[in-house]
Order: sequence, then structure tokens, then C-alpha cells
Amino acid sequence: MTAGCTLATWYRPSLALLLGGPRRLALLLADGCTKLPPADSEGDYTRWRSAVRAAFEFDPAMPTSLLYRREPDGSLRLIGAMYTAPQRSTLHDLDRRVPLSIARWHLHTNICIPRLGERDRWRETRDGRPLFGPASPIATEAACDAVGGRFLPKLFGWMVHV
Repeated sequence: MTAGCTLATWYRPSLALLLGGPRRLALLLADGCTKLPPADSEGDYTRWRSAVRAAFEFDPAMPTSLLYRREPDGSLRLIGAMYTAPQRSTLHDLDRRVPLSIARWHLHTNICIPRLGERDRWRETRDGRPLFGPASPIATEAACDAVGGRFLPKLFGWMVHV
């Protein structure tokens, strides 16, 4: 058995406790989670204190975010968790948190987001694609400036979805 398989087996109970059974959004919000924009979409509910803690230590039972998908009936279904690590982390550091053999760590780079105070702009689209955020085709500062956005060379640190 490889080290990655052993660690994946070790993570399974923590994730089963976290993801098993329904969780109401009201409970998440009461627990300090906030919805990343846009507010009416599926997506990430982030516990910011877990993000800060993840900069210094790793606890598989305390993911930075819980990930949801909107179902056809409009309800949100919990589909996974996101863990984070500092940008300064090496591949060895990331592998010790969640093995590279079982999940893909990534950075969000060259991101265009709405300017401060323009939260409603998160919903804007162009040609059926989001104008802002990681799914936006905008990847340069000049293109971001042209739509009145704020360009970020890196958004947050390393992240992995499980």
C-alpha cells in the first residue's frame, strides 16, 4: 500500500463525519461560515477562522470551505470540502496535508473580481460565462481594467477539493 493510499484511508473517517448526513445552511452560517459570491448560486461556504488556522496547521476535520451544488428543485446538496494551504507551501508541504497522489492542489491566478463595494457585479456574464472570478475568461490586468474590475495576480493560497 502506498503512502497516498494510507493517508486517503486516514482522511475517510474525517470526511465521512463532515459530509455524511444533511447539513442545513442555517447551521453553517451559525457556525461562522459565509457564502462566497455570488450569494444566490451554488458554491462555497467558507469558515474564515479555518482558513486562518490552515495557514499554520492542518486538521482534516476542519476544511476551509464546504462545497455545494444546486439541485433541479433549487435545494443545495453538499458535495465536498475544500482545504487550503499558504502560497509559500512547497510540494512536500502540500503532500503532507492531502497527498498529491489522491488530489490536485491548485492556485487561482490572474483573476478579475469586482471592485470593492460592487458585490452585485459578481452575477454579470458575457457570452454565457461569468465576467468575474475563477471561471471568467479574463486573464490580464488590461482586460480586467476594461470591464471596470480589480485584477489579482493570485487569489488566496493553495487549495484542493475533495
